[in-house]
Amino acid sequence: MKKILLLAGLILAVATSFGGVQFQKFLPKKGGEAPGSGQLSNVQTPENLVRHGAMIPGQMPIESDLRHRFRQIHSKTTNSSDGQLVIELIQQWIDTGWVNSMKDSVILDANENELSYTSEQWLDSTWQNYVQYLSTYDAGGNQTSYLYQYWGGDAWVNSFEYLATYNARGEQTSFLNQTWDGVEWLITYHYLYTFDSLGRATSFLYQPWNGSDWVNGSQVLFQYDAGGLPSHRVEQLWNDTVWVNSSQFLYSYDAGGRETGYINQTWHDSVWDNNYGEDYTYDAQGHKTSDLWKNWTDSTWIGESLETDTYDATGSTTSYLLQTYSDSQWVNVRQELYTNESHGWRTGQIRQTWTGSAWLNGDQQMWTYDAQGHQTSYTALFWDGIAWQNNSRQDFTFDLQGNLTEELDRSWGDTDWVNVERYLYAYQPLTAAYDRPGIPVQYGLSDNYPNPFNPATSIVFTLPKVGIVRLNVYDVLGREVATLVSGRTGPGRHMVTWNAGNMPSGVYFYRIIAGDFVQTKRMMVIR
Repeated sequence: MKKILLLAGLILAVATSFGGVQFQKFLPKKGGEAPGSGQLSNVQTPENLVRHGAMIPGQMPIESDLRHRFRQIHSKTTNSSDGQLVIELIQQWIDTGWVNSMKDSVILDANENELSYTSEQWLDSTWQNYVQYLSTYDAGGNQTSYLYQYWGGDAWVNSFEYLATYNARGEQTSFLNQTWDGVEWLITYHYLYTFDSLGRATSFLYQPWNGSDWVNGSQVLFQYDAGGLPSHRVEQLWNDTVWVNSSQFLYSYDAGGRETGYINQTWHDSVWDNNYGEDYTYDAQGHKTSDLWKNWTDSTWIGESLETDTYDATGSTTSYLLQTYSDSQWVNVRQELYTNESHGWRTGQIRQTWTGSAWLNGDQQMWTYDAQGHQTSYTALFWDGIAWQNNSRQDFTFDLQGNLTEELDRSWGDTDWVNVERYLYAYQPLTAAYDRPGIPVQYGLSDNYPNPFNPATSIVFTLPKVGIVRLNVYDVLGREVATLVSGRTGPGRHMVTWNAGNMPSGVYFYRIIAGDFVQTKRMMVIR
């Protein structure tokens, strides 16, 4: 299933590789910003994203802290046919016992799309709502909306929302951001994306909303070489009348199609001036062995930093070395030494800094795994100048299906590990698909209420998308006696009322037809 690709941030923010996706998290960390602030945490800045690579639509914030944690420790979930509710309970160790802190609930559909994420805080010996995120998806699994709400004391309050559209090939064609002013949604900006016949990005356009119309802001244009590899990206700004060049990236590749480097140029006095770039080398197995960062100075390229990696037979990194260029020579700065077990899973890491004459230990990390590859522990140590000393530790347990059930966080006391915090996880299969309030994920027809009735009853039906709907009432002989809905109807929850009027007592049937969805239910009139 495809996940949504949405850009959030400046149009010049780019992924760190031309062909890869830069995942961005837009969810507050546990204990993060105050509800309703609308601030986005962990967002990459243009400075550290624009180094190279094409800017592509970023991922819509469907990954909660809970789901991100599952990935980090190699866990998995086991869904029922209708979906799953996952609950994360966070507790802190106070004095001699565990005390509730936060509770996060995630509802996943049968395709593991996250439909809702709700966070609660433990206050005054009860759980109180904090924030929630609601998402919807199209038939192809592409995320079409993401709504952020905070708890206002007695009801959920809207904060901001993202909306997206896609073409027939599932490529995202637009992303729109809007904020809630307390009464209505206010559009702030959108992005428009175009692709060629091969599905390659050709342009990204950013336009803010001025209150009555879209205004050009910035755009990125892409070109490809004869082999289909990205070769050129131009970033432009709108100056009220025409597009003006801002910067461009030029890419180079070896015979195997691996990127060997790029240069960035800025537009100045109608000429492209060199700015900075990077050069890469690879070993025979295709692993990147060096990354040279360079700046254009006094009409020549000057090295600034050099990163070097080595690998073992499994392709796992065994060492990392960072050097800077000073006084016409490369000077050591930092190195990291890694150990890995036979499957390539990392078991150890030591970070060291260069004193000018020798390597000085800094910190050490260690990992353990079970036979299925689940990470069972993580230990952090520090160097006190003589020996390694324990600092912190995390232990993980799993059920028979490989689901994470507990994470225990501890710090080192004088002689033993001391409890700090723990995370407890529960998995509850859903017996019916979850509906996002106001925007259902499936068709539905509810039982009428009241039933039996005299003379009127209400019928509720839900639609996941716009379509032609017919809702009719029939008597026991199959004759149509009333038409309640007939025509194009928007997505959401709809309620209609049927007044039986002078219809005689007896059994009646109401039937809905909406696309391929057809359902009939029974009701009774009593005089």
